[in-house]
Amino acid sequence: MVKIIGEYGFCFGVKNAIQILKENKKKDGKIILLHPLIHNQTLNDKLMEENNAVLYDKNTNISEKDIIIFSAHGHLKEEEEKFKNYHYENAICPLITKRYKFIKENYNNDINYLFLGKKKHQETISFLSFFKFLKLVDVENIMDDLEKLNLKKEDKTFLIPQTTVSYFKYNQVLSYLKEKTNLVSNLPICPHYLKRATDALQILKNEDINKTVFVVCGDKMSSNANEIYNLIKSSCSNLMGYIALTASQLNLSDLKNKKIYLISSTSVSKEEVESLYDELSKL
Repeated sequence: MVKIIGEYGFCFGVKNAIQILKENKKKDGKIILLHPLIHNQTLNDKLMEENNAVLYDKNTNISEKDIIIFSAHGHLKEEEEKFKNYHYENAICPLITKRYKFIKENYNNDINYLFLGKKKHQETISFLSFFKFLKLVDVENIMDDLEKLNLKKEDKTFLIPQTTVSYFKYNQVLSYLKEKTNLVSNLPICPHYLKRATDALQILKNEDINKTVFVVCGDKMSSNANEIYNLIKSSCSNLMGYIALTASQLNLSDLKNKKIYLISSTSVSKEEVESLYDELSKL
């Protein structure tokens, strides 16, 4: 038995980025991506080929006919300045755009603004570029980074998480700030990836671990795919699970005679999920 749990396919932010790419395809010029459009390498390669797009590097020549597209995860403020005289489109996720707007409109000099994220993730790099006052709390170094800030109980704090940061690390930092500081407020993590993980947990927690396997359909380098997987494993640690886009990335012998549950990350298409479903249904 193979079953897809809950909604599947792209979230709105990914759909938006892909639509912007397709709308700007040109016959007389190329599209230049400053960073990978979305965190799905297979699909990125396909979209770039179909839409005459290339990934920017220092040797890229830009003509007046070309269009620059900023990725769904954000870009550097310096990049926006560098390319301001060229034709460019911003494919940034609307959820991230709302956060930029919120921070600009509500900034208070009396508050310590903390950004929780992966140090090398494009979203984190972008936020720190646009808002120099943000203090980074790296998910790989949480307690050390928090202690280095030397925050006191009377210090006002505000937490801004990377949208696809770990649910557990997000709550760990929230708890710390509530106990050690005057936490004024916080922004939430992305509700789309969180819902897919919690929907899956509602079903998987009642399954026999010896007869069940779950597969998060996504790129292994994708933050949201990894966090869906981690959230499920945190509650179902003995349940066998994978992150994969195709059956070739799985140990198929582990899946024979098992119930297989598919959970879609937010950066894979419905077609990719359905293709994996079809492959596994033939086992």
